[in-house]
Order: sequence, then structure tokens, then C-alpha cells
Amino acid sequence: MNNNSYRDMLNSPEEVNSFALHLLRDQLLPNLLQQDYSNIAYWAGKELARQFPLDTIEDITLFFRTAGFGDLALSSQNKDQQTWRLRGSITRERIDQNPRADFGLETGFLAQQLESQTGAVAEGSYRIVGKHRGVVIPILTDLTQNIKQQSPSQEVAMRNTFLEDATRLTESDQLDDTDFDEEVRYERQAVPNPDRTQVEVEAATAEEVVPESTSASQTFNYDQSVTDSLLAFHFNRQSENHSES
Repeated sequence: MNNNSYRDMLNSPEEVNSFALHLLRDQLLPNLLQQDYSNIAYWAGKELARQFPLDTIEDITLFFRTAGFGDLALSSQNKDQQTWRLRGSITRERIDQNPRADFGLETGFLAQQLESQTGAVAEGSYRIVGKHRGVVIPILTDLTQNIKQQSPSQEVAMRNTFLEDATRLTESDQLDDTDFDEEVRYERQAVPNPDRTQVEVEAATAEEVVPESTSASQTFNYDQSVTDSLLAFHFNRQSENHSES
């Protein structure tokens, strides 16, 4: 599918048929693929992300709604982890019909989007939070480890480590406190003021503090890249290291 076809589908007034989605994702494919379904779905999600590279939070959330994946929101992020939450009527219906519904496709898609933007290995897992009838998806990465600088064996080892760490995280109770009820606020990026002097811009930039983590209670820019805060933290640390040396 080319980008023009994708844009045409985005503008289509038709709504996602939740029954058709449930029939395919939770009935037919699991029966066909059996025990391999979860792994295949995850890597299929990564391949889908390579075909549809997206740049912003808005692009990704729109893709999820259009594809029938559910209502996605970025819950928190720091220098080496993003946590997304998935909810909405489609997600609730899938979980109600099958409490062990598989969300590997969505997880792989998010992991590959982050990896494609940063050039660093990114892997994830998911946890169904039954009391909220939603899904928490942590994505782990290490921005200091560029894929191009890794040998094939090093890359495989790193992927396995991230997958194991993400799985352990989802098997723990750490993600159960994710707030599914709080709305994440998005705002459009402010238009730069052409009358602002360079001195004023530099002074304002110097006052900015890059947080080590960002939670859902704070405001994300609707147009920002999904890697903005991760990259900002990374480069900020690099600047500090250079200044100390």
C-alpha cells in the first residue's frame, strides 16, 4: 500500500467493524498459528511500522484509531523507556470477549517506530490490566547503542535482553497503577514569534530544564516526535559530559 492509498483510507467515513476485527485477531489467526501467534504478531507489527514510518504522536494515535488498534496515549517516558496505554471501545470489547487477547501486533508496531526514529534497538511487551479493560505497553531502548555500531551477535543479544526485561516488567505489578482515567492533554506547537530577538530565544532556551521523565499528568506537544524527550535527555547528558571533560 502506498502513502496515497493510506491517506485515502484515513479520509474514509467508514468506521472499524469490531466484530470483523475480533473474528480475525482473536479467532482465525490464533487457530491458524497456534503457539506461534504471539511471536508472529509482534514481528508483523514491526514490519508494518517499517512500511508506515510515522513521525509524531498525533500520527501514531491516528494510525491506531484508523487501523482498529484502539485509542492510544503516551502515558510516560524517560531516557530509556516509553509507556503507552491502549484503551477504547474496541480494546474493551476484545478483552471482554477474550481476557487473553493478544496485543503483540500493537506492541511490535510501537517498538519499531521508536527504533526507526532513534536508530537504537527498541523492544517491548504488554500487560492487560483487567480492572481498566485496557493495555499497558512499555517499550525499552538504549540510545547509546546504535544498531549500525553493533555486530549481528551483539544486536541479537541486546534484543533478547530488552525483550526479557520488558516481559519481566509486564509480569510484575509495576504497571497496574497506570491511570487509564486521566486524560492526556495535547497542545499544538506554538508558532515562533518572528519579532523575538536571538538573545531572547537563547535566554529562554537556557532556562528550559529537560525532565528525566514525563508523566501523563503533564502536557505533551501534539506535533512532537515520539522520541523528543528521549533524544533531548540523551543530548543533554552528552553536553554535560563534554563540559565536565
